[in-house]
Amino acid sequence: MRKVCFLTVLLFSLTVIPVFAQQSLEVEIRNFGIFTLGESQEIKDEEGKGTKAAQVSNYKIVTQGDVITAKKGISFGYTYQVFNLPRQQVYTLTHAALIPPIKTPEGPTITENNVSFSFKFDDRNQIFFNGFTFDHDYEMVPGKWNFAVIYNGRVLAKKSFTVVTSP
Repeated sequence: MRKVCFLTVLLFSLTVIPVFAQQSLEVEIRNFGIFTLGESQEIKDEEGKGTKAAQVSNYKIVTQGDVITAKKGISFGYTYQVFNLPRQQVYTLTHAALIPPIKTPEGPTITENNVSFSFKFDDRNQIFFNGFTFDHDYEMVPGKWNFAVIYNGRVLAKKSFTVVTSP
């Protein structure tokens, strides 16, 4: 009886463990376009001089679409939901942006921005925002703006927007 019980557990283990091992983080884009954003918390750059990113809450889609008219104060991007993770573990995602060259008043030209953050996956529907807000006139550069969500070097979601200047 012990051999049968052990063999059953062993067979069960051999069939279940690979299923868990194959699970990996997945995301689904929910909405994309222009958003209103609630409160934000700044994430400073490495030198602590400028804002590299902001964690936002209470974001709401205003207009769905991937053509954005550049205007000061406009926030655009996409929301995505995280799936298929073991609960109560901490994960680190990277929001990557490849953007047309932005010449800053301080001198450097920016063409990309990568921000990593950690979160604990739980039972709630965890929806995140990845995007950009035009805070300054010099940021309103027309062209393709590409955003991606990366986990362990793997692109999980990506979305491109075409930014145009107002006619």
